[in-house]
Amino acid sequence: MQTFLKMTVLMAGALLLAAPVLAADGQFAIGGNLGYATLTGDDFQAADDGFGVNGSLRYNMVNGFGINGAVQWNSHDVKGTDESFNMLRIGVEPRYNFSLSNPVFTPYLGARAMWIRESADNNMSANGWGFGATGGMIFQTSPNFGIELGLSYDAISFGDIKVDGNTLENSDTSGGSFSIMTGIVYSFSK
Repeated sequence: MQTFLKMTVLMAGALLLAAPVLAADGQFAIGGNLGYATLTGDDFQAADDGFGVNGSLRYNMVNGFGINGAVQWNSHDVKGTDESFNMLRIGVEPRYNFSLSNPVFTPYLGARAMWIRESADNNMSANGWGFGATGGMIFQTSPNFGIELGLSYDAISFGDIKVDGNTLENSDTSGGSFSIMTGIVYSFSK
C-alpha cells in the first residue's frame, strides 16, 4: 500500500510540474476502454491471455502533444489450474496526436511508464514497473465523443513475490505485455 501511495504522489507531482507547459487552450478528456492482453516471455508461459478495463484522464494541447494518466486492470488465468492473477497498472502516457486533413480520424503514438501490482487469490503479490509504446486511432463521432482503437506493448518487470507477507527469494519475473483496446473518449468542451 505504501508503494501505491508513493506512486500516486509521484504521478500527481509530475502532472503539477507539467502544468506550466500545458497550453491554456488545450482540452481535457476522459476515456474508458475494454481490452485483451497477452503476456510474453519465459516467466509468463503459464499465463493465459486475459481481458481487462482501462480508464484515463487526458489533456490534449493544441500543438498535438498530450498527456494521459491511466489505470488499467487485467485478469489472467493460469494454464492447467483453477488459479488466476490480476495486474493493476497505474501510469502516465505522453502522446502525439497527428493532425490529418480529415479531422474525423486522429492517429496517435505515445510512450508509457507505469507502476504495476500483480496479485492472486492465494495472498501472492509482487510490485514492478513497465515501460513501452502505444499507438492507435480515435474516430470522432461527434464534437465531444470518439471511438478509440489502440495497441500497446510494454516491457514489464516484477520484484520478488510475496506470499502471506513473506518474500520468496529469487522469484522476480519479467517479460512483455501486448494489449489491444477499444472504447470511448469524451472530450470536454472548451
